Amino acid sequence: MNDLDIAAGFAVLHGLGRVRTRQIGRGALEQWVDDHEDMLLSLEYRQEGALRKFERPDYLAMVGERRAGRMERAFYLAVESPYAVRERDIDKVTDNAKILRAVTGLAAYPVVAAGNLDPMLSDGARARLYEDVAGYVAAGDTDAALWYRLDPEAD
Repeated sequence: MNDLDIAAGFAVLHGLGRVRTRQIGRGALEQWVDDHEDMLLSLEYRQEGALRKFERPDYLAMVGERRAGRMERAFYLAVESPYAVRERDIDKVTDNAKILRAVTGLAAYPVVAAGNLDPMLSDGARARLYEDVAGYVAAGDTDAALWYRLDPEAD
């Protein structure tokens, strides 16, 4: 539900105005893994089974600017949306973004959309989360993610 708001935060970095998102279906994800398997197996991931988990994400989308009925792809979003952010959510979303960058050659931004942090979240994992796009981008850390804070009281 918040994909356009999330995308808008990154669209400014790409000089985009009105953006559109297109969710990437499981068939396309499976095909990407099949087509690029050797290269993807050579990457280092934070979690075991990263390629299998990539094929079953919460939300992966291509983002581009609206132009005369078509969309020019500009970047990708990898989003996980747990109730409360756990370290495994950060690991999964950063692995998914790494895979998207490798397969597409475009920027891919990891986002955890949640209302709360798990009370057991370690300080190290907490340090990998940024609450604003500028801070996330300035960090330049591919193991970090944007925390898009959801209002737990909202519909």
